[in-house]
Amino acid sequence: MQDPPQGYRVEDRGNRLFITRGPALKGGVPWAIGVLAIGLAVVGVVWLVHPIAAGILLGLLVPIYLTAIYRLAIVVDHQRISVRHEPFFWPTKTIPADDVEQLYCRRRLHRNQAADRTFYTYDVCVLTRHGRRKRILSRLPVESDAVFFEKRIEQFLGITDRDVEEGLIERYHGLIKFVIVLAITIAITIASVLLR
Repeated sequence: MQDPPQGYRVEDRGNRLFITRGPALKGGVPWAIGVLAIGLAVVGVVWLVHPIAAGILLGLLVPIYLTAIYRLAIVVDHQRISVRHEPFFWPTKTIPADDVEQLYCRRRLHRNQAADRTFYTYDVCVLTRHGRRKRILSRLPVESDAVFFEKRIEQFLGITDRDVEEGLIERYHGLIKFVIVLAITIAITIASVLLR
């Protein structure tokens, strides 16, 4: 079996497949609270000396701390696919396994106008039996990583791989949104002229 992409762990425990990214907090919540307390104590000491420096230090420590404790956990069993963002209280995305028709990878184009460059990322998505499309993993930097997760989850659920067309709505959703906004703007302009 192929190794998972760097930074991810995949565990097949027979009746459940676990895909995780991020630190497994060995000390759990007490460890996270302890690290937070030490960081805040350091910021407090710096605050006594120089409040502006303490604000800058706090602004640097918060994203580092949140990155250090964040963990993505995808749990796949024969009843559901669950996507959790731990330890945050974001809602768990749950898709019933019997509703999953197919998994597929989607390439997304990103433009960084400041650096004058474009780049692609890859998502792993689920196509439901009702035709809805739901993202379970996003912004993977390499296509082979997305394909790995697609194949691994399909294999676990016993889904035969087949190609999935993105369809006109997803392919052109940006254009469709623009046309709808333009049509509403024109309608409001015409209504305001007629009501004068």
